[in-house]
Amino acid sequence: MNGVNNLAIGYKLKKIRKEKKLTLQAVSEQMDCSSAFLSMLENGRTGISLAKLQKLLDIYGCTMADLVEKETEERVVSLDNATRLGDERAAEGVESFLLVRNPKEKKLEPILFRMNPGITMGPLQHEGEEFCYIIEGSFEVTLHDRKTNTTEIYHLRSGDTIYYNSEMFHTWKNTSLTDVGVFIAAVTPSSF
Repeated sequence: MNGVNNLAIGYKLKKIRKEKKLTLQAVSEQMDCSSAFLSMLENGRTGISLAKLQKLLDIYGCTMADLVEKETEERVVSLDNATRLGDERAAEGVESFLLVRNPKEKKLEPILFRMNPGITMGPLQHEGEEFCYIIEGSFEVTLHDRKTNTTEIYHLRSGDTIYYNSEMFHTWKNTSLTDVGVFIAAVTPSSF
């Protein structure tokens, strides 16, 4: 396998292992190899023989077909099979779904957020920029710049957009006491 294939296969193997909730140590014991080798494999720094790959896939309960994604699967993500982010957020009344495959390979990261009535998310801060589109509901967005000690508050409704430097502290509040609010955030660079 060449370097590009090593990286792609490694990424998919890591994703499968994590979905199966297996540790590198547990898999390495079943494979009779070192966890360092598996880590290098998942990070695309080494290849694997076909026989060892088959053994690894057997441990995961997968086949070679599971390693091959069609281009349409890469480009199209339905909400039904979008990756759910942050279970701790869901417990706080916020659901978030990653709307792109292989986010670390992308420059832009689109995420759909659903916020229960009256819920506040944040303050958040991360590298980059953020563009958001309100699909349903009404939100209060507070932006705070620590450098200038200024605060801006925006009231957004369905159809509105907002764009900001996400290094500013940003807080989202669903201002409805009865309706779930939904918005899409496009973040750059990828952070999940």
